[in-house]
Amino acid sequence: MIFLNLQFHMKHILPFLALLLFNLTSFAQQAAKTGDPCRDPFISLYDANQQKLPEGTLPQGKVMILVRNNPNCSKHFTFKAEKMTVYLVGGVRPLAQAQLNGNSFDFSEWQKFYKEADRILIEITEVSYTYNKGEEKGTFPGSVIKNWSFKGR
Repeated sequence: MIFLNLQFHMKHILPFLALLLFNLTSFAQQAAKTGDPCRDPFISLYDANQQKLPEGTLPQGKVMILVRNNPNCSKHFTFKAEKMTVYLVGGVRPLAQAQLNGNSFDFSEWQKFYKEADRILIEITEVSYTYNKGEEKGTFPGSVIKNWSFKGR
């Protein structure tokens, strides 16, 4: 019984603790840890018509979540998001979350929950890259994080 109770609490507390940690460290685009802009890629959202969504826009329907090269990086990396977790957050409380393999997500189900003060937190946990015209390949170290705050309805 204690094991089941602990398992129940861990299942519900771990996402909250993860979001609290992100809230304490800033929900902004992840800052470069090494000072190297090549280690600080950007996350952009695109609609079904392949139009880049302006920052703070409410994502509607199917959206592509892409990792892009930092414009301050002199090298041309091509990134591919392999795994990510997307959270709908109200304050510091997760309202919904989805784990994805790939780079697209349909926000249709979440639209009915959107409030102006909410935000979407995107944590890309596995990113592969190619560099030097595909001659060099690898996995990006760490996570790439983006906070997408709603600016209005």
